[in-house]
Amino acid sequence: MLFMRDSIVLPRIDSPAADMTGPAGDELIEGHGETIILVEDDRQVRAVIASMLEALRYNVVQVADGQAVDGALGLHKSSVRLVILDMDLPKASGLACLRRIRKGRPAIPVIVIGGLLDRHQDEIKDDAVLLPKPFPMSKLASLVNRSLADAPSGEQTDDGTDKCTPS
Repeated sequence: MLFMRDSIVLPRIDSPAADMTGPAGDELIEGHGETIILVEDDRQVRAVIASMLEALRYNVVQVADGQAVDGALGLHKSSVRLVILDMDLPKASGLACLRRIRKGRPAIPVIVIGGLLDRHQDEIKDDAVLLPKPFPMSKLASLVNRSLADAPSGEQTDDGTDKCTPS
């Protein structure tokens, strides 16, 4: 290592994702730039999840409340491949957003995260994958990879009806 006055030179690493492993030491599978909308109202939780997904080479669109899902889905139309949706959101509930997403984009995979998902299980049924908080990032990464692999291939279309409305 070379030391200079007022500077430190550190070795370069190619990708933080290369060092990420799951609970059993399995390497996490990197994405290929797929666009994921992450809807989470807690800024710190959203930042941690987004950072992990970006390290795995996903394109993450961060959304802070239920009403902002409208703009994100409209702006990214056909490029959105997955939505990660917190159940407890301000301005429009996660359940209201899920219903609107299903109305306009029934084939898009959705992973619903939250602390009290048991009370919504009957309402959600088979419309989404449920991931209770707290969860290990490796579990989320695995679900993201599986959801994208199981999703229909090809571009998603959008007729402008993806708007979430307050519940």
